[in-house]
Amino acid sequence: MRVESANFPTKNLRETLTEICYGTSTPPTFFLPSVDTVPFVRATDIKEGQIQLENLLHISSEQPPKMDKCLLSGGEVIVVRSGANTGDSAFIPYELAGAYAAYDLILKFKNTINPKFVAYFLDTEIGRLQLNLVRGRSAQPHVNAEEVSEIRIVLPDLNKQVELVAAMDKARSQRKQKLAKADALLSSLDKFILDTLNFRLPPPDNRKVYATTLSQMIGERIDPYSNKPYFQKLFNAIQNSPHNVLTLINLSIRIFSGTTPLAKGEAYVDPPNGVRFIRSGEITTEGTVTPTSEVHISDEIHTGKMKSSQLQKGDLLIAIVGATIGAVGIYNLDEPANINQAIASVRLSNNEVLGEYICWYLRSSIGQRLLDYFKRPVARANINLAEVGEIPIIIPDLQIQETVLTEVYNRRSEAQRLRSEAETGWQAAKQWFEDQLLGGS
Repeated sequence: MRVESANFPTKNLRETLTEICYGTSTPPTFFLPSVDTVPFVRATDIKEGQIQLENLLHISSEQPPKMDKCLLSGGEVIVVRSGANTGDSAFIPYELAGAYAAYDLILKFKNTINPKFVAYFLDTEIGRLQLNLVRGRSAQPHVNAEEVSEIRIVLPDLNKQVELVAAMDKARSQRKQKLAKADALLSSLDKFILDTLNFRLPPPDNRKVYATTLSQMIGERIDPYSNKPYFQKLFNAIQNSPHNVLTLINLSIRIFSGTTPLAKGEAYVDPPNGVRFIRSGEITTEGTVTPTSEVHISDEIHTGKMKSSQLQKGDLLIAIVGATIGAVGIYNLDEPANINQAIASVRLSNNEVLGEYICWYLRSSIGQRLLDYFKRPVARANINLAEVGEIPIIIPDLQIQETVLTEVYNRRSEAQRLRSEAETGWQAAKQWFEDQLLGGS
């Protein structure tokens, strides 16, 4: 193993630890954040070697003694213990002192060790390789305290650890800045689209009690949510637009959805056999469709039971079920594919409107509020196909549509460049970190 020929001494990870603990296996009751709650760190909160602080769940700050083992003081390293993300790790920032950890491993270190250095090491190729070796020894991905404590780590003196950590922190910050700039380029498209359409959204209306008349109702739904005064104002503003307005059903050849084949039988095949099965999570933030799961269904299913949900290049895909509602993208791959029931596909027919313009109109705050109106706020929110057809689209002349799309293409291209540059720089930094320890390849 390369680690044994490193530039610095090597030790088992346990030699750096004062303690290694297990988080709780019993999920506590969750509450809205308040002065009486503290964050609860789960495996899903660990991404890219960091704790994602924005969406942490909260639990009561008063916990029974059996939870003491899960209490964090900041400065630890947490390692995901089981599941698809087994082996992912992150440094616990000191701002999380007093928080608790879920079913994962909590590593506490001697004062001669920089915990961030260990977190960065575990994310190197040599660190991940060792974690992957132990996680794959059982049927389900899993690591325990003994296995993690036996991982070999290259250990320069504390001053060198601090130096390497500072360099990696700087590289991570540069990556974050570029990704944020890329996100800002796309998110600011909303203002550009609204300004180009000369459209102003109604002001927010947060009233919880309101009255409406039959004449003010927008459609046939009589639930309180869809009859909020805000939605009435939104539809009025759209109908009073200086541009033409048509619904999706008037702009399309057909609107259809798919289904999910049963796991039994021979519906699913290994790629490259069969055809792609697109799910709503594969509709990207850039208005495209990027298959990530490589799930394929057989040609027989695609041309048989699911013939009616076959995609064509240029189809507009809209997520219509669950947490992904609001995702919109164009299927632009030169290969056959099929969809599940969480997606509505709109096959456009009107030459006076560009598919990608409709995509970005629906991705704008106008479209997102329309999709919010049509969804049913039930346990699993959904929009049916008839309602998809009722979505009103503001249609300016082709020159204005092309102006919108030119701006979209330019910003998307720059965002892609920034993201590529950010990831390339970050991977180079991780390789540099490893080379500093191991002396290069």
